[in-house]
Amino acid sequence: MGFEVVCMISEGMWFFIDIPDSVKVWNMQTAAEMNLTGSSGKVYALVVATELIFAATQGLYTEDE
Repeated sequence: MGFEVVCMISEGMWFFIDIPDSVKVWNMQTAAEMNLTGSSGKVYALVVATELIFAATQGLYTEDE
């Protein structure tokens, strides 16, 4: 894929994998594919609980001048 994969998780019919600045999601029954954006930096951990996905990501700090 051209980048380091740090974490991936399978939950029911869904497969989640970290990619730079987002999480790629595949539905293994329909082969549908999508990206969950909004994370900033590398994803270190993924967990699914009560139909929600949580990600531990590298925080990027920017200071206003």
